[in-house]
Amino acid sequence: GGSGGGPVRIPKVYNGRDKTFFYASLELYIVRGANAGTYTTVPTAAYRNGDFSAALGTKSLGTDPLGRAILQNMIYDPKNQQTVNGQVVRTPFPNNIIPNNSLYMDPVAQNIQKLIPVPTTGRESMLVNNFEQIYNTREIRDIPSIKVDHNFGVKSHLSFFFSSQGSHTDSTLDGLPAPLTGEQKRKIRSYTYRFTYDYSVTPTLLVHAGTGYVRWTADAVGVPSEVAYPAASPPPAGIG
Repeated sequence: GGSGGGPVRIPKVYNGRDKTFFYASLELYIVRGANAGTYTTVPTAAYRNGDFSAALGTKSLGTDPLGRAILQNMIYDPKNQQTVNGQVVRTPFPNNIIPNNSLYMDPVAQNIQKLIPVPTTGRESMLVNNFEQIYNTREIRDIPSIKVDHNFGVKSHLSFFFSSQGSHTDSTLDGLPAPLTGEQKRKIRSYTYRFTYDYSVTPTLLVHAGTGYVRWTADAVGVPSEVAYPAASPPPAGIG
């Protein structure tokens, strides 16, 4: 930043020497960086195709009414069920693999899935924490201000002051692309205006009057994005 001041002079228009003065300053704080080394979970290539065999556990959690073992993370077929002794029993997908066809896979969900990043190179076989969150960070703060003083004579003085404080930051960063990211552009700005007037009635009596106005604004805007496919479509055959 920087600062400076002096008498107000406008060539051939106004000479404020010994009458009108100004002082202006600007403070800046700028930090830019990058983040890496944190991880989140995205679907593996097999998961994207309906193959959840890697998630199927070997520990039995019990048995269903048909006496079949209930394993950890077992996925059941909603289209293959029967009633046994008053209980609805569904059949698990063989080897925890959901058929990759229009009967089970919703086209809108598949289009959304294409927006999700693939696992980071070297972590493709990992089921969790397989995507490294890499993103840039930014924080910008600024404080511009100006003060103008005018002497009407030896007894009266008028002053005006303006200052603004701003903050521009990127928040809730996750390294995901739009429109999946939760990233927000945060802008905070305050404005201060102040007028004061002083009048020396006597050497020991001073009249001081002042008025001011403060305004504060804050915005948090998500990353602009547009999804280039219909949000709604007819359901797949056999569904609905």
